[in-house]
Amino acid sequence: MLEILGPLGLVLPPITGIAAALVPVVAVGLAAVMVGAAITHAHRGEFQMIAANALVLALAAVIAWGRFDPYGFASRASLPRRFSAAPTTHRRPPSSRRRVSCATTNPCRRAPGAG
Repeated sequence: MLEILGPLGLVLPPITGIAAALVPVVAVGLAAVMVGAAITHAHRGEFQMIAANALVLALAAVIAWGRFDPYGFASRASLPRRFSAAPTTHRRPPSSRRRVSCATTNPCRRAPGAG
C-alpha cells in the first residue's frame, strides 16, 4: 500500500499546492520503504522485483535531493509560477513600449540653436 501512496505523495502536493513542503520528507520515506522492499525481495529470491525497487528508490532519492537543496527544483525559473518559489518579472510587449527620441533621453545633447 505504501508503494502506491508514496508516488501519489510525491506528485499531488506540488500540483495542488497543499503541503508541498512535505514532498522531500515523503521522498525520503519512500526511499526507506524501497530499501526494505528490496531486502525482502532478496530474502525471498525474487530478484526481478529488486530492479523495480531500485528504480523507484533512485527516483525518490533524486526528488529528495532536488527538494531539500535550496537551489533545487522549486527555484527553477523554467517551472510555471505556481510551482516556482522564485519571483518573475513581467515586461510589456514590444509594441506597447513608448518610443523616445535621443534628444529627450540624453541630457548632454543640446537642442539645435541652444548655444
